[in-house]
Amino acid sequence: MGNPACTCKVQAETDPSLSRAFLPPLSISDFEHLKEHLPGVQVLQFVPTHEQLHTFKDGGVAIIDQWICAHARYFIGTQESTFSFRIHEEREILGFKTEMTLNRLCGDEQRTAEACEQPGRWTIVQ
Repeated sequence: MGNPACTCKVQAETDPSLSRAFLPPLSISDFEHLKEHLPGVQVLQFVPTHEQLHTFKDGGVAIIDQWICAHARYFIGTQESTFSFRIHEEREILGFKTEMTLNRLCGDEQRTAEACEQPGRWTIVQ
């Protein structure tokens, strides 16, 4: 994983109303790393109970994570991720603004706009 903390921190600094951030499943060390870089922001993660995992299985839990991300005020995805692509699609269908939807995390080696290519913009025509 690159350094999503940088991207999330920039969003937190430019939007003082950002008080909560939801992160899909990450390793414990990645989750803690992000929390350290977002002081004053409540960092959340959906952790299913044993019963929920048994009922919904891994695929169902992934759909729950996807639904939460699709309905967030702001979304930052990852490059070449089917998970992020589907969330982009759903957010566009739901009518979220492009600038709140089509964003991606960039690694430390991609600090310039040229190096950190953002997702392509596809417009739904009605």
